[in-house]
Amino acid sequence: DNITRITALGMCTGCGACSTALEKGKDNVCVEARKDDFQILEDKIREADCLIINCFGLLSSIYRYGNLAYVGGGFGAGIHNVPEAAVYGIPVLFGPNNKGFREAQDLLRMGGCFEITGQPLFNALVDKLTGNPRLSAKKGALCRDYIKSNAGATDTIFSTLQLDV
Repeated sequence: DNITRITALGMCTGCGACSTALEKGKDNVCVEARKDDFQILEDKIREADCLIINCFGLLSSIYRYGNLAYVGGGFGAGIHNVPEAAVYGIPVLFGPNNKGFREAQDLLRMGGCFEITGQPLFNALVDKLTGNPRLSAKKGALCRDYIKSNAGATDTIFSTLQLDV
């Protein structure tokens, strides 16, 4: 029942991360950061229980601060970029609109990612993962290893085209 750091990226999706942290008595719940002040807030960001990043261009580099990630879009048109979070070796949660995304489907089958259908399941998974660091590390390793095993497409293309880089 101890939320350490939750990374909620993009516009608020109403996933409940912040309210869950507040209910559990956390006093360093949110850091809202814009691109201009991101470097200044880095120490604060590392200690936050929940990050809401209200700008573009930081997602791929900020997932490294989390113990798990919620990737938005799964209750709308479709999820955002799961590999951006998975590469950091953290479990990834997202909403049900993920069927057209190969990496998400692969990681769901492997057990590194989790589909949530609402706040109760979100809360249960966050509690389970943050309450069991070994389980969280195991799920995160599945994500990281999957991304590593699928890396190298650029080299393969250049090799096939017989181009030197």
